[in-house]
Amino acid sequence: HFFFPVYAMRLVEMIRAEHTSDETIAAVRDLALALGKTPVVCKTDSPGFIVNRCLFAFMLEAIHVYEDGVASLEDIDTAIKLGLNHPMGPFEMMDLSGLDTFPHVTQTLESLPVTSWACPESVKELVREGKYGRKTGEGWYSYSE
Repeated sequence: HFFFPVYAMRLVEMIRAEHTSDETIAAVRDLALALGKTPVVCKTDSPGFIVNRCLFAFMLEAIHVYEDGVASLEDIDTAIKLGLNHPMGPFEMMDLSGLDTFPHVTQTLESLPVTSWACPESVKELVREGKYGRKTGEGWYSYSE
């Protein structure tokens, strides 16, 4: 899955289907690298793959923030750009990629369970283990070196 605009975006998602062999993944990885792209593996054929599944949760919440009257489009875009160091805000990104694609992607994602605001068990387990991230030297990643 190449990202738009293809000439500017480096990422390629490689989606592993039920019968995808390791050899196929290796061949696609080699092709992506030869094209100057950075490949990542989506370990299962999930709606939205990796990026759109994460991105659309983010963009949908930005729309809710706007629709709930919390902030203007411009202030949301500015807050995300400056607060999260994103190159563009969610509304700018939606306009760039085309609003006509948005309903199609959300329809694909509707098969997934609704995201909950509850703290995930994986985070609770890390906290129980005293793994708070960089401040303790370990979290999702290890920072001991």
